[in-house]
Amino acid sequence: MKLYKFEPYKESEAKDELEPSSDEPKTKLKTLSDSSAATRKLAITRLLQYQHPTSTLNVGTLSANLRRALPNDGTVQQEVALCIRNAVREAARIRRQGQRVIGKFVEHVNKHGPGPNDRRFMNFLCPRVSIKDAKKLDDGCAVEDDDEDGDDMDQKSKDGKGSEQFLFLQSFLSYLYSGNYPRKSGTGQKVNDFIDRLKDLGLYAPPRPRAALNETTPFSPTELLLSVALQLKVELKKMYRNGTCELHNKLQKRKKKGLLGSDVNVEIQEEVSAIENYLAINKLSPNPCRIIPMSTAKQPFVSFTERQLAMFFFNHGGALRARVQELVGTVCTSMQDVEEWIGGKEPGFLIKHSSSIPIPKT
Repeated sequence: MKLYKFEPYKESEAKDELEPSSDEPKTKLKTLSDSSAATRKLAITRLLQYQHPTSTLNVGTLSANLRRALPNDGTVQQEVALCIRNAVREAARIRRQGQRVIGKFVEHVNKHGPGPNDRRFMNFLCPRVSIKDAKKLDDGCAVEDDDEDGDDMDQKSKDGKGSEQFLFLQSFLSYLYSGNYPRKSGTGQKVNDFIDRLKDLGLYAPPRPRAALNETTPFSPTELLLSVALQLKVELKKMYRNGTCELHNKLQKRKKKGLLGSDVNVEIQEEVSAIENYLAINKLSPNPCRIIPMSTAKQPFVSFTERQLAMFFFNHGGALRARVQELVGTVCTSMQDVEEWIGGKEPGFLIKHSSSIPIPKT
């Protein structure tokens, strides 16, 4: 045992240091309230990532995870695996179908020019690009994207609505999945007009007439396609808006070197859509880029929240619904009951009890 010796308290000796002059300005500490909105947003995002870490479920190891989570219930294992695989497959399929339809529309505009309302549709698919965006990219600064951090995953912004492009793509992908026409108001009317335009051009054939009754789908289109709609939105922005900036900067350098004629116009037209700018500038490039937004079909990445998974499991019925009701522990007869229950649980609760994914403690 170590022995300690008591000693009386001693005052510290004064140090012979020059006192700072009162005339010197004091440095003010920068706080979140004094910083910009972007800095506050970044700080909050990082804090949420630390307090609520996410886990990635590799579908290839889904069966092994289920066996660890549910060792004595083979029926529920099969139902969970089937539900998740079907959701991922359907979401990836609809995303590629949306890419093909949009690609056909862009090809038509590139070949025949935009029609009377085509510019309006192209603005819905991708926001406009400006000279300021091209200068930022040329200076080494990334063009600001308000959606790459997943803001639209909540479908709401400060005013309670998502961005116009995201809502348009989500409604359009929902139609491709269900075949049910959207409402004839707001974003739904814009999607209806776009569908009619595609039909008139012979680029898409609706599966059912407009007068037919709506059909029920295995998954809720809004919940199923939330992730892929956001992915498609970011993909279209990167391809057409950022692509326009890159092509513009490259052609400007070639023009300064005398490799392009002085009468060749490579400027960005801010009054037209980013897609139309991309198509026009791309034709002037010696090495044109692709004009169709088509991603690879291998290993599609789709993200679902716990709330969405809970709804998928409950809506699946059978043993899987019984498993969700068992986890709830109280009377659970509707999707609203499931949503209220999962909202009061800690992050990772459903995943830990259904697929054995290790969730870091917060």
